[in-house]
Amino acid sequence: MSGGASYRRRLSGVHTWAGIVLATLLLAIFWMGTLSVFDREIDRWMMPATRLPAPQGAPRLDALVPLAQAQVPKGARQWRIDWPTARTPVLRLSWQTADGQREQRYLDPATLAPLPDMGTWGASGFFFPFHYGLHIGWRDLGKWLVGLAGMGMLVLLVSGVVIHRKLLADFFTFRPRKRLPRSSNTSMPMPASPTSHLPRSLQPMCRP
Repeated sequence: MSGGASYRRRLSGVHTWAGIVLATLLLAIFWMGTLSVFDREIDRWMMPATRLPAPQGAPRLDALVPLAQAQVPKGARQWRIDWPTARTPVLRLSWQTADGQREQRYLDPATLAPLPDMGTWGASGFFFPFHYGLHIGWRDLGKWLVGLAGMGMLVLLVSGVVIHRKLLADFFTFRPRKRLPRSSNTSMPMPASPTSHLPRSLQPMCRP
């Protein structure tokens, strides 16, 4: 075995296992991204308390500010209020704590009363953050891992063409008479007669 062939054989094993690991990770990432398209609808299914009728008008801002100040803990870096929409018919009050954690509360847009704790992150709190960050927030490590996994898979796709270049060449080779169907092979013998297995003395009696 030549040195080049031996090197390609060793590289093929690395290519296979790296592809299995990255493909498994990217499958989970892509699947979470697909579910994130319907994250608001899944939220309504997982959080029955948020299935409210669409509000007739926007809440008054002067009533929301004192409410937000009462709900947001002191020392929070920032806070925001998201208005209700057709897909999310509740007010969402979210803030970032002093240690960088993000928290949120849902409010009834009609009464401005806080809704009970849902006990779940919902789709928008789990699927979408997993899709782009794997829920690893330390120094944005999750985002780096997702980006590196995508770039690594691209490198594997390109290197696979180099490793399996013979397979690629065979794929584009025109062989007009290779592996023809049996019906197209004119050199095949004719099928035997249905009575050929009988004794010679009985064959004339069985002929039509």
